[in-house]
Amino acid sequence: MFLNDQETATDLLYYEAIAKTVVRLIRETPTVPVTIGVHGDWGAGKSSVLKMTEAAFAGDDRVLCLWFNGWTFEGFEDAKTVVIETIVDELRRAILIALESFDPTLSCKSREACILSNEEIAQAVLRIKGRSNRPWHDIALFYVLFATGARPLEIARLEVRDYLDADGHVRRESQMRVEVAITRKPRSLYFTSTRLDEVLTLYLQERRALNLGVHTATTYRGLDPDSRLFLSATGEGFKVTPYGKAGQMRFLCRPILETYDKLFRYAEIKDVSARSARRTVVSRLYERGALGWCMTVSGQQTHP
Repeated sequence: MFLNDQETATDLLYYEAIAKTVVRLIRETPTVPVTIGVHGDWGAGKSSVLKMTEAAFAGDDRVLCLWFNGWTFEGFEDAKTVVIETIVDELRRAILIALESFDPTLSCKSREACILSNEEIAQAVLRIKGRSNRPWHDIALFYVLFATGARPLEIARLEVRDYLDADGHVRRESQMRVEVAITRKPRSLYFTSTRLDEVLTLYLQERRALNLGVHTATTYRGLDPDSRLFLSATGEGFKVTPYGKAGQMRFLCRPILETYDKLFRYAEIKDVSARSARRTVVSRLYERGALGWCMTVSGQQTHP
């Protein structure tokens, strides 16, 4: 009897768990380079694991899977040259294909017009919870977009004292401080979502358990009031970097933008962005007749 040793995306060797682990590691590290080795004897199924990994990314236009056979080269220098050429050629080909079907006018309109229903948001949260390795942190990040209408850069700058009073209660009517607001003008900031409260409570409890951004006092639920509201697993806030000419006061927080891109992929929501989240908030407020709050969310200070 002869057995076919051709690699396949069909799980004939019960390696799906390994392929899922590789996929998870790739998806959870979008901001840093990562090298993953799949080791095994000849014919053990390493290539099949990679085929299953490739199949998991099928349809995701943010991922490009490249194949390179190093066995066809004897020397390291030859192999290195060809692998670099392969990467450059495949990236060029992918870019040209994307440009052929790219319609910037249609793309912008569809993303801006996307307003999510409560049911869509709830389903998105369930998907994020099932896929994230830091579910309370990620769900809270997702909810705060739709609960406050704040921009990602502003969310990255928020501190514990912006959300909590010293006695540990939520600041229902807070303020987007000058150093937080993109416009450099203070405006009202409202934390009125019970869903956000529930998830942030779980996340802040997790922070205390992990000793991230805590202090010895009992105020602010035992958290350092000057620490960022959202911290990484190592206790650091999202890195904000200046750009442009000196004195322009222009800043970028690429890590939080990449994190939101990851959450939107987890949520499986098409044509959604941070801007469409703000449009969702404004739409809900407008339906309730809260014109003043609409103006506040859009960045124009007024009283509701």
